[in-house]
Amino acid sequence: MTALPITVRGLRGVVEFDGTTVTMRHFLGSPNARTTNSFTLQQISGVELRVAILARCMFTLVVPGTVAPGRTSNANRRNPLTLEFWRWQAGPFEELRDVLVAALQSQGTAPTVAGGSLAEELDRLSALVERGAITPIEYQQAKNRLLNG
Repeated sequence: MTALPITVRGLRGVVEFDGTTVTMRHFLGSPNARTTNSFTLQQISGVELRVAILARCMFTLVVPGTVAPGRTSNANRRNPLTLEFWRWQAGPFEELRDVLVAALQSQGTAPTVAGGSLAEELDRLSALVERGAITPIEYQQAKNRLLNG
């Protein structure tokens, strides 16, 4: 099982998950431009992870009723739900996404995950079981939710 809390550093900030709350701390240059936003699992409906080959990548929380993610890195620089990172930093962000999705599914939320086919989602869940991040029972419940819509 992945040890909590999880802390992942991006280009201009940090994402932390303690098992119940996700905190995004943005460092936009000057000390006056630093922001901290926290969201409970009940507020989060999904996670988007855009991994680009030659450009900056983006980790975005989907929180209904808040600002929607932009399509460009310039649009996301001040988005409290998005943190940019380089391609070589993708591994920890993918692990964080997987743990968040498992946590959302274990509380009965069917999270939205950008960019994943059904087969990819099932593979990701299987990898979570192999790593011990979720139990086989949680895997089966999440699999049933995926297959039954």
